[in-house]
Amino acid sequence: MKVDWRALLNVTVVTLVVAVAAVAVVAAAAYCLDTAHERELEGRRAPALRLVGYTLFVVVGCGVLFGLWLMIPYFH
Repeated sequence: MKVDWRALLNVTVVTLVVAVAAVAVVAAAAYCLDTAHERELEGRRAPALRLVGYTLFVVVGCGVLFGLWLMIPYFH
């Protein structure tokens, strides 16, 4: 049995890049929601920040669902 090392490296790099990107998007979403909450405690409204935060969470959720769709053959 031969191992295709180039394909393994490709899978490893893509996995790391996507994982780091997903964590960065979740961190940005949490930051937006936290900043919106702080502004509301100060008496200012921040609906745009809240919308951006929830939108980023939805984007990451869609990415997770897409990954599950790719991995589970029943959905194809």
